[in-house]
Amino acid sequence: GGVSFGADDAVIIGSGESRNTLQSNVSVTAEETHIGSDGAIKLYTNLQSGWASRKMFQFENDGGFLPGSVAKTRQNLDVPKSSDVYPKTQTYSKTEVDQELNERLPLTGYALLDFGTVGRGGRYIKDNPFGDAPVLIIPQIEYNSVWADPRWIFEYGGGSWGVRANMMSLSIVVTCGTAGIKVVSSYSGDPYAAQVNVVSAPCRVHVWRLKV
Repeated sequence: GGVSFGADDAVIIGSGESRNTLQSNVSVTAEETHIGSDGAIKLYTNLQSGWASRKMFQFENDGGFLPGSVAKTRQNLDVPKSSDVYPKTQTYSKTEVDQELNERLPLTGYALLDFGTVGRGGRYIKDNPFGDAPVLIIPQIEYNSVWADPRWIFEYGGGSWGVRANMMSLSIVVTCGTAGIKVVSSYSGDPYAAQVNVVSAPCRVHVWRLKV
């Protein structure tokens, strides 16, 4: 009850002028199957219940691919995901948007660690919420009800200023400057635009887990 179609060498299937183009440009002795078309190549499945139940997989003539049961359209498989174009009338749920962002970004998790109030010369340790996985870390202190990175500056003979955060084994370590945790903004380049020194303040650390 079956049908077998093939050749000992290449099999070429084409519509329009594509058949002659393929025959002139591919190896006819290689044991490969070449399918070409001047327009789109369409594959249909799930036809046992009629045309309305079909699932279509379409390889478009611009190099794109249209999955049968997905509303999103991949315009070109050679283009990175950030360059995808989606129908303007299509709406997506928050779950779909979050999934898309997770696919595009090299991140797989996020945590915010509260280190409480830190002070000059202090060293504070908390567990890495992602174990020994590599992480991206940004420390911040709160000054005038604003959270920002105070940066780090070292003055020879005058001590150091700022807050640093690093991963060490299974821990996240916060280290404070010996003279203070924030120096005047024009020295450090911090975003506060405050020409004052700060010796203690609340501290938190943003932690993103990186894909490996």
